[in-house]
Formats: sequence, C-alpha cells, structure tokens
Amino acid sequence: AILSNSEALLADCVSMAVDAGTYLLNMFVEAKKASRFHRPLELCVASLSQGVLVYFTVNVLRTAIKTLAAPDDEGADPVDPYIVLGFAIWGLLFDCVALHAFLRNGSGSRREVNMMAAFSHVAADFARSATTFVESILIGFFHWDSVSTDAWACVAVSATILLGAAVAVFDLIRDIVKYARTGL
Repeated sequence: AILSNSEALLADCVSMAVDAGTYLLNMFVEAKKASRFHRPLELCVASLSQGVLVYFTVNVLRTAIKTLAAPDDEGADPVDPYIVLGFAIWGLLFDCVALHAFLRNGSGSRREVNMMAAFSHVAADFARSATTFVESILIGFFHWDSVSTDAWACVAVSATILLGAAVAVFDLIRDIVKYARTGL
C-alpha cells in the first residue's frame, strides 16, 4: 500500500487487519458458546469490532477530504495503478470466497451478533476492493489524475462503510438493550 502511494489501498489494508482481529476474537467467543459469558462476550466483541472499523474509516475519510480540499499539489507522488489493481483483484477473490462461506454457513433464524459483525467487515472489504479495482482501471487505462481519483475512491468507500456500520451499530444497540432487559 505504501509503495503504491494509495490512500484507498492503505485503508483497505488497515481494514483487513481489523477483519483478521475480528475473526480471531469471534473464534474465542464461539469457543465460549456453552458458558454464561458467551452472550456478553459476543456483544463486547461486536462493539469493539464496529468501533475499530468506524474509527479507522473516519481517519481515512479525513485524510481523503484533506487531499481533495488542497489545491493541486505538483509534488504529490502519483498512485501506482498496477499495484492497486493487483491488490484489488486479490481482495475481490478472497472476499468472494469469504462471502460465499457466510451465505453457505449462515445460521437459520437467529442472527448471531459476532458473525453479523464479521460479515459486515467482509462486505465492507468487498466494497473497498471493488472501489480500488475501479480506481486502478480509471488511473491506469483512462489516465485519470491518480491523487484525486484515489481520494474520491476513499470518500466513496468510506461513506458506504459508515452507512453499513450505522446499520450494524443500530442492530447491536438493540441487542444490548434486549440483553440488559432479559438476559437473552
């Protein structure tokens, strides 16, 4: 990501690290399924996961907005569209496999909060990978300005992620309130 000079790709890499952490924490929560701590752990991990995703997304969005607000900077390093394209294709393939696994292994009527949080991370990563794919095509093959195209890609994907996170946080708050009232 650093070699490509892409804010969008850097955001994607940071998000993938958050996804990996979420996955590890969800494995721990699932191992405690038979314990009385399962539901509180599930809610805590989902809260942490969504909080970290929103934090990093807002930071990336702020950087992109600063880039767009600044006048054309002749000294800015161009984005390497071919590095971005390679990572985008790899990301799309990985995300398709992960999304297929979620759909195939989905639990019936009860949505488990920690798995929904993990699903939202993978769906957000898919959106980022698709955005960086389009970005790399626009820069590499249509010769769009790399710095501003990259910044706009960050804005578009960040808005999508924050919208998805808002829905996930709303569901999470509802589940926390339900747990506080009923213990379920």
